Amino acid sequence: MIVSTLSRTKNLKKAIKRNQWNRICRKSHQGLAITRFISLENNVYQKSSDLNCKVAKLVDVYRKFGHLFASVNPLQNGVQNNDILDPATYGIDINDPAQIPLADIQFHIPGKRSSTVKDLISHLKQTYIGDFTVESSYLKPNESEWINEAVELDYHQYIKQMPDAQRRKILKFIVESEQLDSFLHMRFSSLKRYALQGAETLIVCLDQIFETAAKNGISDVVIGMPHRGRLNTLSNLLKYPESNLFSKISGHKQIPEHVFGTDDVLSHISQSITLNYGSEELNISLINNPSHLEAEIPVVLGKARAKQDYYNGNDQVLCIMIHGDAAMSGQGILYETAHMTNIESHSTNGVIHITVNNQVGFTMEGAKGGRGSTYCTDVAKVIDAPVIHVNANNPDAVVSSSNIAVGYQREFGKDVFIDLVGYRRYGHNELDEPRFTNPSMYEKIRKMEPVPKLYFNELYSKNIVSKEEYTEMIEDYKNHLISEKEKIVTDSFDHLQGKWENMNQATDMKASVETGVSIDMLKEVGIKSIESEIKIHPSIKKMFAQKRLAKMESGKDIDWATAETLAFGSLLLEGYNIRISGQDVERGTFSQRHHAFVDQKTGEKHYPLNQLASKQGKFYSYSSFLSEYGVLGFEYGYSIETPKNLVIWEAQYGDFVNTAQVILDQFIFSGEDKWLRQSGLVVLLPHGYDGAGPEHSSCKLERFLAAANVDVVNDSDINKRTNMRVVFPTTAANCFHMLRRQMITDYRKPLIVASPKAFLRNPATFVTLDDLAPGTTFQPVIDDEEQYKETKKLVFCSGNVYYDLAKHRQENNIDMAIVRIEELVPFPSEKVNQILEKYSHKEDIVWYQEEPQNGGAFRFVDPIFRNICGTELRYVGQEPLAPSAQGTKVLHNESVQRTLQKL
Repeated sequence: MIVSTLSRTKNLKKAIKRNQWNRICRKSHQGLAITRFISLENNVYQKSSDLNCKVAKLVDVYRKFGHLFASVNPLQNGVQNNDILDPATYGIDINDPAQIPLADIQFHIPGKRSSTVKDLISHLKQTYIGDFTVESSYLKPNESEWINEAVELDYHQYIKQMPDAQRRKILKFIVESEQLDSFLHMRFSSLKRYALQGAETLIVCLDQIFETAAKNGISDVVIGMPHRGRLNTLSNLLKYPESNLFSKISGHKQIPEHVFGTDDVLSHISQSITLNYGSEELNISLINNPSHLEAEIPVVLGKARAKQDYYNGNDQVLCIMIHGDAAMSGQGILYETAHMTNIESHSTNGVIHITVNNQVGFTMEGAKGGRGSTYCTDVAKVIDAPVIHVNANNPDAVVSSSNIAVGYQREFGKDVFIDLVGYRRYGHNELDEPRFTNPSMYEKIRKMEPVPKLYFNELYSKNIVSKEEYTEMIEDYKNHLISEKEKIVTDSFDHLQGKWENMNQATDMKASVETGVSIDMLKEVGIKSIESEIKIHPSIKKMFAQKRLAKMESGKDIDWATAETLAFGSLLLEGYNIRISGQDVERGTFSQRHHAFVDQKTGEKHYPLNQLASKQGKFYSYSSFLSEYGVLGFEYGYSIETPKNLVIWEAQYGDFVNTAQVILDQFIFSGEDKWLRQSGLVVLLPHGYDGAGPEHSSCKLERFLAAANVDVVNDSDINKRTNMRVVFPTTAANCFHMLRRQMITDYRKPLIVASPKAFLRNPATFVTLDDLAPGTTFQPVIDDEEQYKETKKLVFCSGNVYYDLAKHRQENNIDMAIVRIEELVPFPSEKVNQILEKYSHKEDIVWYQEEPQNGGAFRFVDPIFRNICGTELRYVGQEPLAPSAQGTKVLHNESVQRTLQKL
């Protein structure tokens, strides 16, 4: 009899060799957790004379801990001869002939209502410690019960009833996957293809998910996946022509001649295809991915959510994320975005995650340092998602597991994880020698039969497939590949199709775009933006709503937040949809916006911009959870779905955008050039030096300018079609016009805005409704008043520092002209040249900025002024700094005074 945790642990260690115990429970606390669970209740079950009670306990243990002993790893055998799962541990005689009513113990065996102990244990082993197992004990009771029934009943029934035709189809999939890898290995020996060999059943897993989803009302699937197996998925399942693949490998240009773009490497290819499953059609989008592992996760989620909003519901769209085991443990973006599943603003109604578990990342084996948890999928427990572990060498188990995953997602609208445990036949890429670092693992892999051969042997033994059919299957696909290799394909990109068919690539982003709106519409939007029947906070009513009403009546003093609202409202009335998210965006970081009025009694939120007219676009405003990387990626993904959506992400402070640098570099800055995927995403970054310190002052404007593809040597055509816009506006009118311009043009470009902080309420930034009326437009450069035309000192600047300069000029009676560069990218060189010609008496031409010399715009504009405008600038600004700003208000003020004195 076991009487304590300590004695139980000793007994376990006697029954299980130490190396097995360590492999099962890599952390000592996990072993203790199991032993505590058993020891606390074991006395009760051993003493009980009720066989049902004892068997129910054994079932419970299998359900909770069976996964630790399962044979899901093709490189290892499951743990045998352990007393955790030994019936004798619970006082059960395996030869007891009594029939146990299954309903009494809430257990399921296909076709049976009762069972002997022996048959019941056999079924437990098949279900929980074979080539398939599940973790679900931490779920809510109704979800656990659903999983129990699915794995104990449906899983086995599906395999038993699987038609021979389906098994032949499965064999064909994995044969062709292996043959594609072999063909590439032979014909393109230096190619890094990131082969799927060792996990070919990913293809049948996806195919089964597609078929089950299509039969359960899904019309669209959005997929994100890394390099491993991408070429196989594209060619063997998503019908990407092998001729396109081979032509790209051979170096033939894939981007059409009339299209601007740089293309991208083989392992980042995307595909959109419609597949037919019986009478059902399924639209599938595999999005482009960068080499930054897992970075595409939030992008996929955002695109899927945009589709769901397009359909006015989430039942038609399924999101699938494919991961590598090492990246799943090592890349924090998965943890960050996992929480989105339960957050209304970013939920996609449950994601199916598939881990292609090679058990090694680069050269680090997962269980030997690649992670700190038992499984690479343990992040699932954070969001209470079930995990299905399945041996990738068993295609039938993989297919049935896929059905369960779709069923759970459909039933509960939650994430579910499939851990596809296989191996990687070669190194991280095929040019590596894995035995340098992993000799023991690769000795096992060397001896292992390929998955297609193992499955063929099984089907052959059951007279489902003959040797001749198997050989023909291989030869037919080989011949197909040889034929495809002879073709030369160019211009293979699908560019601006579907929802984007009325869009074009930008050719002249410097061209003026009229963005004004009738004053009647502006007043209508302004008044309705504050209408609400709920009980709002009295301060908001007095200081915000009543003031805006007065502005609409007078047509004057239009502040930044009001101009933004007028831009939003007018676009909504024109049929565009608007989505804005970020920390505090509903209220605004500086309490300036108030998109949502909150009932002070009920807490209910009311969004006036959704009540402008019976026919209007949809308005979504979400104060997001505390994430930059994940949320910015999500909003980018949302923006690439349709040009009808104005999508905006606002940082709480511009400084915090650096935690999302991967999304900026790999997607926002370069997505169109690499993949011909346009995005009109607006990124608002509050920026301004006011003594708030180095983490609340700078959006690092210099980083965006350095990432812009601007020719600073010659004023070439590329300067008219830059990869993004970067603006630093100083008036509420330019705020209005920049937002409307995003939608009015027939192309989409990201818009990076260094937006104001303190100057949100500066009366000098206010405008009139006339400044937003028809005939008005965004002003990329704002010249000074005519009275300074004869000055000898001409100062150029960008952003709200203009108002500091204007104040300094007035207080000190300085004769100088101040010119504001409102749009830095594309740089308005023609307008700047006109201004330089206007000031014919100029002798001192200054660039003034509040940022340090190694920040801000100076290092960007200086070569442009010198090479394109023929003018040398004198720099006036802070000295170079390691942090982005001075650390205290006192030091900041001293720096400002020193800088002004240099004028």
